[in-house]
Formats: sequence, C-alpha cells, structure tokens
Amino acid sequence: RGAGLKEATIAKKRKIFNSKLGALKDIPITEISLQDLQDIGCGILQKATYSALEDYCLFANQLFRFAYARGYLQADIFRGDKLIEIFSLPQNRISEYPHIKNEPALKSLCRYIGEYPHTGSVRNALKFAFVTALRSANVRNLSVKHIKTDANGEYFLRIPASEMKIASNGDMYLGLPRKLGEWLEEKKKHANNERGLLFSNMNGNVLSDATLSKAIKSCVLEEVEPLKNNGEMPSLVCHSLRKIFSTFSNYERKIGRNGLSW
Repeated sequence: RGAGLKEATIAKKRKIFNSKLGALKDIPITEISLQDLQDIGCGILQKATYSALEDYCLFANQLFRFAYARGYLQADIFRGDKLIEIFSLPQNRISEYPHIKNEPALKSLCRYIGEYPHTGSVRNALKFAFVTALRSANVRNLSVKHIKTDANGEYFLRIPASEMKIASNGDMYLGLPRKLGEWLEEKKKHANNERGLLFSNMNGNVLSDATLSKAIKSCVLEEVEPLKNNGEMPSLVCHSLRKIFSTFSNYERKIGRNGLSW
C-alpha cells in the first residue's frame, strides 16, 4: 500500500499470493527455494495459462526482491534474473483476448446477453459493458454518483481519475445516448445499497470480475478467435466485450457505415 498501488492492483496481487503461493504459506520465507517457485510455475505452465504464469512470475520477483531489500533474506534468490526466463514459453502464445468477428456471432452474443436467465444485475452489467466497452472494474463499480446530465439534459458519465486504470489520464467523461441514459436512470431507482451501485450482487456489494466472466463464458459461439495453442476454441471473458466492440467499430469505420444492419 505504501507504493501507492490501487485497491484493484492490491486485490490482484493478494489473489496471486493466495492461489499460487498458498502451498508455501506455512514455510518461512528464508526456507523457500528457487526450485519451490519454479515448481509452482511449472504447474501453471502445464495448463497453458501463459498470462497467469507471467503474472505469477512478476509477483514472485517483486515479493522476494522486496524481502531481500528489507533484510528478510540474506541474498536475492533470483540473482538479478527474472523468474519468467526459466520457462520456455511458445513464441506464438496467445496474447489477445478471445473475440468474434462475424455478424451472426455478434447477433448470437447480443441475444445471449439480453436473455441471460440468471441474476438480473449480472445481465444488466453485461449489457452496459457490451454497449460502452468500459473496463469491467468501471462497470462493476458504477454508481449513481457517476451519472450526470448537462445543461441540455443529455446524459454522460464522469469517472474520477482515481477509479481509472491509468489515473494520469485524468477524469473520464463518456457521453451516453439518451435511451441508455434513461435506462440507467431507471436503474438508479433500485440502487438501494449503501454505495448506490447500479449492478450490485445479492448482498449489495460490488460484483466480482470472475462473476461476469463466468456468465459470458457460458455463451457458446462458433469461430471465437484466436484459437488456443492446442487448437481448441477459447471461451469469451468479460474483457472480450471491449475487444469485440473495437473490432466491429473499426470495421464499420473502414466501410463507411455508421451502424450494423441485420
């Protein structure tokens, strides 16, 4: 926390610590070897979840170098190297989020989100993420305080820089179509939780990113790209909606069309 990290970053690092280093939690840090860390990494590598491996290795480097700098360790077990360099990652590993490119699949995705049969707040969060391309954290933390209207009665969102991934870019202002603004206005009537969240969970708290990704993962579509390294088709995740939004927006711009026609 002293490093000025955002709460979301701290939560991510805590999750990595609990899920990946949990097996070593009862071992004094002075007794943890490089081989112990490598064995954990090998387990992640076998699942071909390369981004998870990269996150784990980065965290492990940061954690043990911090311990060395503070005097908890007598030596840097990495000897100045990066843990990720121990592993042989495929050069063609997937680095982009799964997405779709054809209109039939887009129609199916729209239908799936609109008819999502489970929690209403999850369905509404997916709808809003889909049409705005906002990051998951901004959607899940959206509250009544973010909804504004200008002098002409037009709706827009104002999200403070402190809540953005890149705070140095300043506050974000996002204009909204009137119909979408009115839809949010209706949701405000039911935001009875303490924080005024528009898409809260059953307890009135922030939805987890895993909840949204799990919901969208159940949408079975053909031709999801890119294929996994083993040739299998990947599942969409919440962040895929941003990729899909930009993919079709760029396509429409190239052909000089202002909207999809089905």
